[in-house]
Amino acid sequence: MKFGKYLDKVKARHPEWADATLSYASLKRMLKELNHVTLPQKGMFEAHAEVASLTVPPRPSLSAKYDGLEVREIDFFREVDKEMEKIEKHTTKELAEQHEMLEALKTTVDAMTPEQLEEDKQQVLSLELNARKIGDDFLSLEKYVNLNYRGFYKILKKHDKLLPATPCRQFYMARLHQQRWINGDFSDIFVVLSQIHATLRRDKVAKQIEGASQTFVRSTRKYWVKTEDVSRVKHHVLQNLPVFQVRQDLLPGDSQLTNSTYFDNSSLELYHGRLDKKPNAIAIRMRWYGTGSITTVFVERKTHQDSWTGELSVKERFTLPEEKMVPFLQGDYTVEHAVADAEKTGASAQSIAELRRLFTEIFQQIDAKELQPMMRTQYMRTAFQIPFDPTVRISLDTNLSMVLENPDNGPSTLSQGRWCRNPNHNLPRSEITRFPHAILEVKLSLEENASAPNWVQELLDSGLVCEVQKFSKFIHGTAVLIPDLVQAVPYWFDDVSIRESIILSHAAEVSFTRPRVGLEDCALAKVPNGTSNGTDGRLNGGRLSNGGGMGTLRALNGINGTAHYNSSSNSDGEGEIGQEGQMDGQQREITGSLFKNLRSKGSFSEHTILDITNLGSHQGNGGWTEDVRRMAGWGGGHIR
Repeated sequence: MKFGKYLDKVKARHPEWADATLSYASLKRMLKELNHVTLPQKGMFEAHAEVASLTVPPRPSLSAKYDGLEVREIDFFREVDKEMEKIEKHTTKELAEQHEMLEALKTTVDAMTPEQLEEDKQQVLSLELNARKIGDDFLSLEKYVNLNYRGFYKILKKHDKLLPATPCRQFYMARLHQQRWINGDFSDIFVVLSQIHATLRRDKVAKQIEGASQTFVRSTRKYWVKTEDVSRVKHHVLQNLPVFQVRQDLLPGDSQLTNSTYFDNSSLELYHGRLDKKPNAIAIRMRWYGTGSITTVFVERKTHQDSWTGELSVKERFTLPEEKMVPFLQGDYTVEHAVADAEKTGASAQSIAELRRLFTEIFQQIDAKELQPMMRTQYMRTAFQIPFDPTVRISLDTNLSMVLENPDNGPSTLSQGRWCRNPNHNLPRSEITRFPHAILEVKLSLEENASAPNWVQELLDSGLVCEVQKFSKFIHGTAVLIPDLVQAVPYWFDDVSIRESIILSHAAEVSFTRPRVGLEDCALAKVPNGTSNGTDGRLNGGRLSNGGGMGTLRALNGINGTAHYNSSSNSDGEGEIGQEGQMDGQQREITGSLFKNLRSKGSFSEHTILDITNLGSHQGNGGWTEDVRRMAGWGGGHIR
């Protein structure tokens, strides 16, 4: 359907938008009239482009007749500016009204006593419906924003097609991204909504776990979420689980910048162990939160205890002051120093014993395996959890990027006396990859035979999320940015919806064995169970063609082989693997109708889908998100 007709249908369903949406048809007619009189191609007068005369009268500008008026191209630009102002005015007005309603509702809810919340079921239900309506209105406003954003993209693209002598799309799209209704972060509405729902549910806050070290045992399932569905997923979750903020005064919205530096060695031992899903495969990372100077670092170890499904994992961690990180890695800050510091804080004997064990084990693993900083992941994380209650925890990561910690050209971090990348070094495109989807993680710590709450299953069945079993940010970043060292890549690596982001990283060693197709043509991607081993030719996953038939299993060791797997047609597929190997197991659907509407052509730098709850951290052409650049010491950079 032509966009103009689609816009008319949407306005018919939303009459309140009729006078507030982009005048697409009018701008399109103006362009068609100008097309008849303007220059047919670029550079017709380039011979005089650098010459001016103070005595020759200016050449009359070309004009066209439109609605009985004489119009020039500058009039089109003025109309585009007016349309931007109109949409910003409407969006600002709607947001102000929603904030006002939300504040009034929160005042009413906060005034209710625990007895009223327990006994007055009708009033509680009415307040819940009001809160839900505010959330629905916000999602409707986001649809309005996306509709107009897409309209601007379409009309500016049409301008450059009809008037090629004066292309303007890039300039105006850059201006568009500076508009408040595009780059603002309005997720504070969701934070307040989650607080209201938590009060009405009478959530009981658990006691915070204190101690020198912490251990979490939980199952985790991971999902991809389209950018256009991020706000809908957030709204569904916050009605059942509050936004978790340890310090609400530190976060302006619902998300927090999260950085993790993963360690590995030159043979990528930890990468391949995690990819193979070997029993007790580990990941060691250093994590910190927020922008500004790093003060506290969480030293973490994740251990997988299941060879394939890997749903059960153990995360153990302790904290170190940032200034102790390099001495810790070099062996100068010993376990005895750490224990002495913990004793000064009054930590319990049990906590200190756990710290001693974990500190010693992690340092020994770093030392024996010669681990060094390898890959950084960074994203804006929105966490949903009843405070300090690990039973159900949901996190949603947006603006995900992976960055090499050690630059290709330049000294390593440790040789400079650092434990993470030097912010004074340039960040080439080949050393950063940006992931196009949000990542949803559902983490459960349930008693034996207990099932997840119904609302969790409703979310998973909603069509808003797409499960990607055992997706790993560390594995993905390593496979994209260090192709020379990896022996095998994860099964999702050849998914068409992320291909553009891999290509943009200039990963020269990455090749694709499937023809480039749109997602609407990619009905299923089947994932066989198996393991990955660069010597025996068995890979963790693969990418199969539509409807069975020939499939592709991919590794980067350059030796051709044959893989056999169970698919819907029980067919064999040729692939590039270490040696001939057997692959059996269940099939899984990781893409399909869920991602039909994602763009499969063009640059990911020109998204036509926006999430207005998370627009304050859009990635810039300089590489890092603006928040990350401020945190790490980079300059401002251009922000999309």
